[in-house]
Amino acid sequence: MSDTTKKQSRQGSVISAEMVIIGDVVFQGNLVVEGSIDGSLTGDHVMLGAGGQLKGSIDVEKLECHGTLQGQITSSHLQLSSKAHVQGTIAANELETASGATLSGEIVVDRDCDVRNV
Repeated sequence: MSDTTKKQSRQGSVISAEMVIIGDVVFQGNLVVEGSIDGSLTGDHVMLGAGGQLKGSIDVEKLECHGTLQGQITSSHLQLSSKAHVQGTIAANELETASGATLSGEIVVDRDCDVRNV
């Protein structure tokens, strides 16, 4: 792997605020979402910005949310900031919720179960 490729994989990919993706997104490494995804999202680490929106089926290792999530969310580690808005079904091994975050739906947190492989 070249030095340029290694640097890009550490930095990850960005879906900018102007972008709307309708369909399935599969990725490795880091993904920053400032725009909108309507569909399924599968991968490693996602940072959803304050203006970002994810709607659909989300299955990621780590999800840091500052925006809006709606749908079926599965994550080994889910971190919700004070600006996060989440509606749907959540399955996580670890859940961190800051004061001010809003949650609505079914929530299952189980440290002993591999929620991503159930």
